[in-house]
Amino acid sequence: MGGHIYRCDNEACGHEEQAYNSCRNRNCPKCQYSAKELWVEERVRELLPVAYYHVVFTVPHVFNELMMYNREILYNLVFQASQEAVKTHFINKYQATPGIISLLHTWGSNISYHVHTHMLITAGGIKKADAKMKTSEVWVDSKENYIFPVKGITEIYRAIYVKKLRKHLRKSKLKLPASLIKYPMAIEDLIDSSFKHDWVVYAAKPFLAPIHVLEYLGNYTHRIAFSNHRILKIENDRVYFTYKDYKDKEVLIKETSLACTDFCRRYLMHVVPRGFVRIRFYGFMANKSRKKNIEKARGLIAVMDPKKEVLDSEKLAVIIEDLKLKHKTDSDLCALCKIGTMQKYQDIPKIPGFRRDSS
Repeated sequence: MGGHIYRCDNEACGHEEQAYNSCRNRNCPKCQYSAKELWVEERVRELLPVAYYHVVFTVPHVFNELMMYNREILYNLVFQASQEAVKTHFINKYQATPGIISLLHTWGSNISYHVHTHMLITAGGIKKADAKMKTSEVWVDSKENYIFPVKGITEIYRAIYVKKLRKHLRKSKLKLPASLIKYPMAIEDLIDSSFKHDWVVYAAKPFLAPIHVLEYLGNYTHRIAFSNHRILKIENDRVYFTYKDYKDKEVLIKETSLACTDFCRRYLMHVVPRGFVRIRFYGFMANKSRKKNIEKARGLIAVMDPKKEVLDSEKLAVIIEDLKLKHKTDSDLCALCKIGTMQKYQDIPKIPGFRRDSS
């Protein structure tokens, strides 16, 4: 798509950077900033004056090969099983429906294949009132500092996932890799073996302030498998980059390298099927009636706790501006010397015949 080369005007520095024109592809590490900002701003206007929980649902790696052959079906299955598990818990404990934003990620820090969903869940939900109540619905607040016992929700999630997986197998909707066609019981053995592995469900402490919710959304929603700033160098047909090793408590940031072809192969594993929706809404935040239900929830929360801060349009506008100021960067300042400013030095011509593909 072409672009520009910028050079630092500090003569002692002379640092150069390339800035390419937007290709608008959602898998591009350079083209998601504007889309993310607009999306987060829309979510700001839907914030409720309650805490939010961050929960991660993972899938055991024994299913990785099967997932690569059936990405759309099995990615959908992760969404379905995780949100049904959360709603089942809320119905059983509170007889209420929570609001859920769910995001699909398929990668680990070293670009490995690691399928999981990040969820943002309201600390409470809308409950249908009994006959004695004056209103037809009430807001039920979850008072605990945790959303649910992890072991219990893991068992519910695993049971729903396996049940739905077997249903797809009975209907012959899945493509089986060669390793699972060798003998009739191979797929059943695979499913049975998954019970020996951890179906990790991670629940963090709740976000207590709207700004924390938005920072989470901005960091996760439009992230793709790899960011350009992590590349250290490309040398001798290898890509050298940084990654986070969460198992090492002493050295979190480490360096590694991959052959260029292997690097590209790993990156392309995380390109989802065309048209696949990676961010979804469930519970009372489901797309069909989200706006109506959010206004309803605000009213019910105000009735339940009159002292709780009401997030009206003016307060939400202030939160948006605070968020923008906090993340504002001086893009003209040289990243190397921090003294000079980057000036356009040369144009990079567009490749003839190349077209944008938003996919």
